[in-house]
Amino acid sequence: MKSYERPKRIALLAEEFTTANGLLTPSLKVKRSAVLARYAEVVASLYR
Repeated sequence: MKSYERPKRIALLAEEFTTANGLLTPSLKVKRSAVLARYAEVVASLYR
């Protein structure tokens, strides 16, 4: 892998993505806007 293909930082979340908590659709796809809204601070910290 080239250096730009490797993740530099990752974040582990304690909460699972489920339909009950609104982070997955009924067809089990990630609701990206809901995830970004809920974890905005975590995502921002990955880019600092």
